[in-house]
Amino acid sequence: MTQKKHVSRKKLLKEPDEFITFTGKIIRFMRTHQKMIGWGACGFLLIILTFSAVRYSINRAEKAAFRSLATAVAAYEKAVQNQGAAAALDKTAGRFDALIDKYARRTAGKIGRVIYAGYCLDAGKTDRALELYEQARDDFEDNSTLIPLIFNGMAYASEARGDTAGALDYYEKITAGGTDVLTADALFNMARIYDSQGDSARSADLYQRLLTGYPDAMYAELAREWLAVKKKG
Repeated sequence: MTQKKHVSRKKLLKEPDEFITFTGKIIRFMRTHQKMIGWGACGFLLIILTFSAVRYSINRAEKAAFRSLATAVAAYEKAVQNQGAAAALDKTAGRFDALIDKYARRTAGKIGRVIYAGYCLDAGKTDRALELYEQARDDFEDNSTLIPLIFNGMAYASEARGDTAGALDYYEKITAGGTDVLTADALFNMARIYDSQGDSARSADLYQRLLTGYPDAMYAELAREWLAVKKKG
């Protein structure tokens, strides 16, 4: 018969504090980096936008589409600085709607749909964000850079609606996509969700995968700390 390990009262009192402290760090981290997490690949969009603008510079319709997109983005970015995401979106949504209606088949219109979806997500309009992301998924199904970005947005929108199963499915698609784009983010977010559901075994596996594959990711230190706290327990 295996002798039951005695756990001191001091240790029992200490462990919840450690978990509470770690949970607080997760929450603070998510709040601090919310825009980075949700828009971690925004830089990719800007690169693609610039590349596409040059590539299609001989096409008058495409040039007009990119001018409309640039105007809409500039208007939103100016408004968001002073009014916040929700008010900025209310003010500029018409520009984006007109852009994707008029230039739906153009590169600028397709990229604009992804950007618009992200703005909707920031403003808490998750239904509209998902609708736009679903359309964008069809536009960029063969684009290995943008598809993870789109799935990431869909995952955040799903989680915001309380659909954690849907969020996990989208994160899984990112990790199975065969590229490194947002894979570390997806592993972290899956581990976070499973931990909130009480599935420590899956969380541990995902955090370990994160540390093994992406030891320098911005989430790595949190993963190490989570594993260390669990090991003590």
